Amino acid sequence: AQTGEQRPRARWLALIKEPAMRSNNRIAVGSPTARVAAIMAATLLAAMMVIGAGIAGSQLMAAGGPHVVDASGDGQYTSIQAAVDAAADGDEIVVKPGTYAEEVTIADKSVSIRGDGPVEDVVVELEGQTTPFTLNSTDSEISNLTLRGDTDTTGMRVYQGAPVLSGLVFDDTGKPYSSTEIGIGSSLIIMGGTAQVLDNRFISGGEVMIGLGADAVIEGNEFTDGPHLYLQSPGNEAVVRGNAFSGTYDRAMGLFDESTMLIEGNVVDGAGGDGITVGWQASEGHDPVIRDNDISGAGNGIMIFVGANPVVEGNRLHDNDTGVVSHGESVDFTGNEVSGSRVG
Repeated sequence: AQTGEQRPRARWLALIKEPAMRSNNRIAVGSPTARVAAIMAATLLAAMMVIGAGIAGSQLMAAGGPHVVDASGDGQYTSIQAAVDAAADGDEIVVKPGTYAEEVTIADKSVSIRGDGPVEDVVVELEGQTTPFTLNSTDSEISNLTLRGDTDTTGMRVYQGAPVLSGLVFDDTGKPYSSTEIGIGSSLIIMGGTAQVLDNRFISGGEVMIGLGADAVIEGNEFTDGPHLYLQSPGNEAVVRGNAFSGTYDRAMGLFDESTMLIEGNVVDGAGGDGITVGWQASEGHDPVIRDNDISGAGNGIMIFVGANPVVEGNRLHDNDTGVVSHGESVDFTGNEVSGSRVG
């Protein structure tokens, strides 16, 4: 302002009127009170914008993030079922280490439930529960949990749908095999649908049962100290591949209904009965493909009843009591190796 008073303006500048600029200069420079007020207003406005953005961001994170279950109370829920009830289709549920004694049911929506931590530390306690874990018409993914219960409890029931079960431990769930109580107290029952059972461990307890034409994929699982695979009535597209069986109470795998399913690349090391049983009571249509399995330490490596006519190819049957017993009329044996048994 002082410079403007001392220096004459150029002729073209004298033609321009600047009332607004001079007014702003007087407010900003000439009035300390107005200057402080303007700074405070700007600061408050910025703070409100930051807080609003933070609230909006936290709401977005809550809406889009996983539902956290923590038995200690540090999560959003203390029970898995509460998180399932609150979840929308497609949501993720993260379960923190702890023991959760509850029944869990997922029906008509698909969520992801994942244990967060070592699998042995995230435990669903089944003892005393009537229907511990039920999946009904869902494509949910369940992973990295330990299901643990007494010998009278079914571990998990799957009805229809296409769920994926992976990295689970079934620890002494279900009821050990008994020829008079087949399918009662199973570790896992799959009735219909196209479930995938991948890379799980079944320790002690009851069998895994496949029924109602389920085209299930049973792959990469470990069965130890008792449980076996009871193929009651699987679909023609069912697959049993790459599983390991050791110390089963009775047979390792048994197919008891019509199916052209695939049984491939499994390893049986010690079975109380047969490595693989096919057929039952002279019924027809038990015609699976039994390929590239390694069976040892069984009563019969492969047992084929009347009416069953499977394709048996590329299997290694060694150190069993009997390599193969076959009552089928047109069984296709190709490229099998039988050795070290009392009877070939």
